[in-house]
Amino acid sequence: MKKAAKIIGIIAGVIIVIVIIAALTSPPTSVSPANSAEQLDTLVSNDMRLQDVYDLMSSDLQNKATRFPALSIEEISEGNWHFIPKDNAEPGDTDAPYLVLGIPPEQYTDEFFMLFFHNNQLFDKAWFDYDGGWNIIDKLWTAQEK
Repeated sequence: MKKAAKIIGIIAGVIIVIVIIAALTSPPTSVSPANSAEQLDTLVSNDMRLQDVYDLMSSDLQNKATRFPALSIEEISEGNWHFIPKDNAEPGDTDAPYLVLGIPPEQYTDEFFMLFFHNNQLFDKAWFDYDGGWNIIDKLWTAQEK
């Protein structure tokens, strides 16, 4: 009887250890995809890769977002940005050292959310009023007829 109790105790101990190891090594629970720019803003952080940001977005939000290439992006002072566009750039181009991922607002009264990448790595993000966001897009979309 003592031997059987000892074996049951060992088995129970092994099971507890396996459960603890499984809990510590299992991947974290996944986050629900962001359905809005506001939700995405709370989920992203600097140094994330472009694909990591896309992975956080719902398919609907991905369809609203547009990439624009740039040769340089720099915040020169609080809220003031300087962009050097790439020649003949079109939405979706990725062959530039910098990318702007723009998510337009649903309404004219809402703000435009933009994420800034250097070599596909997020280095900043910002909100712009409706007109300001479209002015940036207009500056970066150099292939369009003006």
